[in-house]
Amino acid sequence: MAKKFKSLLLSFAAAAGLAFAGTDQVQSQTNDTTGISNLRADFSRTQTGRDLLGMLDVVGISVVFDSTIADAGECRDAAKQIAINPRIPESERSVVLAHETRHIYQRYGLRSGEWEETAITPGQFFSLRHYQEADAFAFGAFFWAERMHELGQNPDSIRIKSLSSTFAIAKDLLQEMQGDGLTKDEYREKAFIRAFYDLNDLGYNERHYLLAGTRVPIMEQLAGEALGNPGSEFGQQMLEVTHHYMSTMPDSAKFENYLRLFGGTSQDLSEATCLQTDSVPTKNLYLYPALALGPAALDSEISDDLKSLDDRFLKTRRDIMALSARKAGP
Repeated sequence: MAKKFKSLLLSFAAAAGLAFAGTDQVQSQTNDTTGISNLRADFSRTQTGRDLLGMLDVVGISVVFDSTIADAGECRDAAKQIAINPRIPESERSVVLAHETRHIYQRYGLRSGEWEETAITPGQFFSLRHYQEADAFAFGAFFWAERMHELGQNPDSIRIKSLSSTFAIAKDLLQEMQGDGLTKDEYREKAFIRAFYDLNDLGYNERHYLLAGTRVPIMEQLAGEALGNPGSEFGQQMLEVTHHYMSTMPDSAKFENYLRLFGGTSQDLSEATCLQTDSVPTKNLYLYPALALGPAALDSEISDDLKSLDDRFLKTRRDIMALSARKAGP
């Protein structure tokens, strides 16, 4: 039923000219095997780098260069690739790769893609995407700091061209590592929370808002078929698939516990993250994504629109669940 629903969802999205979160677009790439080999060799200079490359090999993810992408790097689920922009200086490519491998861990270790396909609200989807990005940004900074620490590199001798905000966080983490060691509380305050502020400057508010909003008109179309034609075979089919999808909505406690899996510095799920502590109350979990929504008019509009989208999504869910209950009878 889940595959049937997603197929219908994508079909309706295509017919309506809408994009659905989770679809990939094929990009061109260069086959610079020497450059990739050099990148892997540089990346593997630390144990963390070797562990991450091992994870990529296990799940079958290849690394390619692609000069057409707008960002420093990107993950391609369908192609099982990490694309690195070769315009990024060689000295910073390993950090970009660390960021992208964190997204692979989120996908395969934390099952983030499966969560995105449940009936979470647009607001929850927005928060989840922000958590994934902040987690990857913070981890990239951690990887850089650990690398400088283990290789004895002086941050003052490193010239930065592209990743200045990540490097600023990395230098603060390095200071803690060189002192009495980096604690989880320090990682949360100096890296994970700070990363949310950077999401605004990098355009992730608009990007994640657009992705979060796509599911609402699609669900309204599907539900409209079920509600408008309850006696037809097609209407019954739409009721079945929408009811199945809406039944996957997690309760708030389950969603909150999932968010706490982000903010880690390893790929070991048994190791507590910086959010799996009593010092982070539940209310803070929802405040972190709001850090990226500053006082700008556009940010305020996004915040208001997300609330409106949540209302529309929840109303659609109530209508579908009520119709399904009436169909089931006493």
